Amino acid sequence: MAWRQSNLDGKVKSATNGTLYLGGRQIDADEVQAIAEALQVNQTLKELSLYHNQIGDVGALAIAQALSVNKKLTTLNLGDNQIGSAGAQALSQAISTLARLYLHENQIDNDGALAIANALKVSNSLTFLNLHQNQIGNAGAQALAEALSVNKALTDIHLSGNQIGDDGARAIGEALKVNKALAVLGLGSNQIGDAGAQAIGEANPKLIVLSSVILHL
Repeated sequence: MAWRQSNLDGKVKSATNGTLYLGGRQIDADEVQAIAEALQVNQTLKELSLYHNQIGDVGALAIAQALSVNKKLTTLNLGDNQIGSAGAQALSQAISTLARLYLHENQIDNDGALAIANALKVSNSLTFLNLHQNQIGNAGAQALAEALSVNKALTDIHLSGNQIGDDGARAIGEALKVNKALAVLGLGSNQIGDAGAQAIGEANPKLIVLSSVILHL
């Protein structure tokens, strides 16, 4: 094992305070394998941030596989990691155990959103999901809306900075008529016009709709 991989492995295995921040270290797909392997051993870590690295889809798959063994981690930040829909599909399997998932500033498109939406339909643990600044369009928004119509756990979802138009906003609006759990919705910097905005506003007047949001762990 190379020195950097050995060092990362050691940091994860020795993390005992419940939180580990490894953001901005240029960690790539090869190096994240060491982190993934260590995650299978560390059963005390609750929050892990790998924000602003370069793990890509291959790295996301490695982390997802680790989380099939590690059921203790509740917060995972993989924002700004060059993750596409293949990575999102792999990570969707981890939604069953996580409480907070950050996938902002990646390259997740409608296919990735669909995979995440399917996982949300059966999830009762995830309460916070950040998909800010990806490549999600109306089809992805419609899939997520379908999930929101049955999901009773999610309280915050951030979809700002995507490619969602009025059709996607209307679908979300319809879901909000039956979803009573969601409290915060980020939809700024999309392609939503007056009709879409009205559909959201009328669906749940108590909902906090954010015009823009960037949330980092």
